[in-house]
Amino acid sequence: MPEAEPFSFRGRGNGLPFCVTKVNVLDYAGTGQPVDHWTTFSGWSKDSEPTDTAASISESLQLASRWYYNLSHIEGSCSHNGNSLGVDPVALTDGVFAGSNVYDNQTDDERPLQPSLRSCGVTIYRKYGLPEEWGETTEGVINTSLTALYKGVTTDEDNFIGYSAGNVGNLGGGSATGFYAQSFAKAGVSIGGFLPAELPVANVFKEEYAYVEYDSMSFVASAYALDGQGGDIVATLDASVPSASCVYDRLGEIWTADAEITGVLTFFTYP
Repeated sequence: MPEAEPFSFRGRGNGLPFCVTKVNVLDYAGTGQPVDHWTTFSGWSKDSEPTDTAASISESLQLASRWYYNLSHIEGSCSHNGNSLGVDPVALTDGVFAGSNVYDNQTDDERPLQPSLRSCGVTIYRKYGLPEEWGETTEGVINTSLTALYKGVTTDEDNFIGYSAGNVGNLGGGSATGFYAQSFAKAGVSIGGFLPAELPVANVFKEEYAYVEYDSMSFVASAYALDGQGGDIVATLDASVPSASCVYDRLGEIWTADAEITGVLTFFTYP
């Protein structure tokens, strides 16, 4: 595991260097609709409430600090076999940064930002990928954004239930932690703390969600891929991994895309 330099800082009264975005899971952004899927880092979720709520809130803060400050790597992969427009097959595993990334000239060991350098930011965003003629057709993202979850109005701290990771990604977009591949076929996976609403699939793609735990940290996981067109595009999903694959029979040519998060998280340690 990578070793971090010890440091100290003045926080905002919550152990973090910034005020965390607040979300009311019973009424998302004033829409009157509850959040479809949500969990704190400590496992207080839409489907499971702890018996000791105070201890759960306290644990979620400890895990949120670990996620934000000490996360170094997330293992995962994505790939596709190209397409007839001239896009070559591409396979991506964690550890390769995009050519456009400002950290591209750093070695692999230098690329995870030292915890001591994170106290001035709101989120640590790392984009993996390969520069290609047709743009980046494979992508991996580490996003350490945080959310404060509330069951009720966010102006009443009695409604606070703990901290979570940021939003979960799907084919609707977003910059959540995960991996994604697209050529003609498209498939992706993501982990986060909440998903405001599932998207209507309308015979265009499939999505699946599950609660997962990695390294004693709880997340909502998503798996999504193109699916439909009378059976010409078939998605295979398992959000409990999460993993996603897509097979596209396009005029007799078979195009594929795959994505997976292995669930292995690497954190900085301190001497």
